[in-house]
Amino acid sequence: VRAGKYLEGLQTVRVEAGRIASISSAAAAAVAGDLVLDAAGATVMPGLIDMHVHVTAWSANFSELCRQSTTYTAIQAKRILGSMLLRGFTSVRDARG
Repeated sequence: VRAGKYLEGLQTVRVEAGRIASISSAAAAAVAGDLVLDAAGATVMPGLIDMHVHVTAWSANFSELCRQSTTYTAIQAKRILGSMLLRGFTSVRDARG
């Protein structure tokens, strides 16, 4: 992988204003007011992006999709997006339909 790094061992990731500010190979001292999360044994990575999603096509039965209200479709889209978030997708591009 070009320009990629495999980081092994203890790493500290500092997030400021919703963005990764730094990554260091040593435990950094927490500043007063910092929220410290212990992610030992876990993988920390940026959110995934899915560029082809059909969040309002909750069924393959197109006649059923046309019969349902927009409110019901919105509720189903919320469920679909919520499950995508649980799988690590933080950004999606809806391909309509």
